[in-house]
Amino acid sequence: MLRISLSLALLTAQPLFSQTTEPTVHSAADLQEREAKLIETAKASPTGMAIGRLEDYGNDYTLLVVRLHTGEAERHQFFADQIVINKGTITLVTGGTMQGEHPNNGPGRPGETLGSGIKGGKKSSSTP
Repeated sequence: MLRISLSLALLTAQPLFSQTTEPTVHSAADLQEREAKLIETAKASPTGMAIGRLEDYGNDYTLLVVRLHTGEAERHQFFADQIVINKGTITLVTGGTMQGEHPNNGPGRPGETLGSGIKGGKKSSSTP
C-alpha cells in the first residue's frame, strides 16, 4: 500500500516540478531558416561547424548544430546528443579510446571533453 501511495504522490506532484506547461514548437520553415544561417557561419569557420541555441530552459537547452566536415571526437559527462540528419551522410564512431583528449573550455560545455580522434571504435553511417 505504501508503494501505491508514494507513486500517486509523485504523479500528482509532477506538475509542480515542471518549468512550463507550454510546448515548444518550431516549424519546418523556421528550422530551415536557422539552418541556412548556420551553414553560412560554418562555411566561414575553420572548424566547419556552427551552433545556434534554439531554446534555453535554465537547466536544459536545445541546440541546432551544422557540421560541414568531420570534427573533433566528443565525450559528454552531463548530457547526450540527439542527432537528426536532414541531408548528407553522418558517420558516427562509438566506443574505443579517445585520442588527444582535452576539456572543452567553451561556454555552456561543462563535462565535455574533445579529442583528435577515436582508436578502435565502431563506425556506423546514416542518411536522412
